[in-house]
Amino acid sequence: MKTRTILTGPVLLLLLFVLIIPAPAQTTKPAGPSRQQAADVAARKQLAAYMADFRAHPEDAALRDKIIELAKTLKLAPAVPLAVKSDFTKAAAQLKSASTADDFKAAAKLFEEVAVKAPWYADAYYNAAAAYAKAADYDSAKRNLALYLAAVRPGVDTQKAEGLGSDIEQQQAIQRQQQEMQRFQQALQEFRTNPNDAARERIIKLAQTMKPAPEIPEEAREHYVMAAALVEKAKSGSGFESAIEQYKAALLVAPWWADAYKKLAIAQKAADHYDDAIASLNLYLLTQPADARDAQDEIYKLKAAKQAVAQAAAEEQQRRVREEQQRQARQDQFVQEANQGIVDLNRGPAGYSEALRHLKAALELSPDHPEVDMVYCRLGEVYMNLGNLDEAYKFYQKTFELKPMPRADHAFCATNFGVVLERRGDRAGSCRIWRVGCNAGSQVSCGNLNGC
Repeated sequence: MKTRTILTGPVLLLLLFVLIIPAPAQTTKPAGPSRQQAADVAARKQLAAYMADFRAHPEDAALRDKIIELAKTLKLAPAVPLAVKSDFTKAAAQLKSASTADDFKAAAKLFEEVAVKAPWYADAYYNAAAAYAKAADYDSAKRNLALYLAAVRPGVDTQKAEGLGSDIEQQQAIQRQQQEMQRFQQALQEFRTNPNDAARERIIKLAQTMKPAPEIPEEAREHYVMAAALVEKAKSGSGFESAIEQYKAALLVAPWWADAYKKLAIAQKAADHYDDAIASLNLYLLTQPADARDAQDEIYKLKAAKQAVAQAAAEEQQRRVREEQQRQARQDQFVQEANQGIVDLNRGPAGYSEALRHLKAALELSPDHPEVDMVYCRLGEVYMNLGNLDEAYKFYQKTFELKPMPRADHAFCATNFGVVLERRGDRAGSCRIWRVGCNAGSQVSCGNLNGC
């Protein structure tokens, strides 16, 4: 059996003292803010600085964008002041009671004022966009909707905003079409009042921006179809004139009609109106820039055709000038030969042969000369003096075919013709011719009538 030792006295007290002495406390540093918290604090300080600047310059769009982006980096969105929320509530009430475009625009401006005070407040932008859309101010609506989408925090459902954006795009497209049509109709009215080139080009450019393009009026189609029918019947350049007028009438009603300009150019080319055809094709180019290559090539062809026609006309003019010069030279020579023939005739029998040669030479030079009847008369006189009554009769007959009633200074021709007729046994014919000579002022012819 073991014996158990029992501690007593001072030893036991010492041991108890040791057991109840507490262990020394372990020292640790207090936990400081995390890195994320520090960044958040810094971001909020920066946001406060931005806001101070923005209140002084609320029109600074770039600064607004910085505030919106910085606010989205915060773990918790910046608080919206109660006063700002109160303003938002007032704007929402005004939007709810709005009924006119001005009412909706006024509500939108209130929401924009809220957004100035709290640029990160996405709902203010959305409601401003919705109000502007109701006021048909679609550009302002799109601007505010873009700010909403920029300010909305991650994870927020934006389907409703996207739907609003689609509605705005559709309504703006309808508005744009209405405005374009209004401008177009006004320009068309101005053109019809004063159809000048500047007004025509303005309408063409307006029509090109319109989707869909303006419809062609029935009146214009009527002129166009009539013109096409006239072109089919045209046989020559002059025959295309009526078609050209009909195409022009169609284009007065529908000055943006590309095909009418093209067909007009074709008709003008057929009528040899090359400058007009080029002008029509240039207008066609304005209406159909996509067809520029073919149209420009056709313009080059028209210029070449115009040049060829101009060259042919110049050559024809030169030919006519040469012919006129030659005709004038023949007439001058005609006068010389005729005068020389008369001089030789007046020389008597010795000059008759030369007289015939010069007078006949005059006839060959200019058979259409205004004084050619006198050459026939003088030839008749030469043959009469030579006793060749048949030749004399032939030339006198020709004289009076050209001039049935001779001038007073040519009345002697009638006297001599009467003598030839009398010698040939035609007394009645001679009396008839002497009467003509008498009426022309020949006293000899008047005297010869005594025996008639």
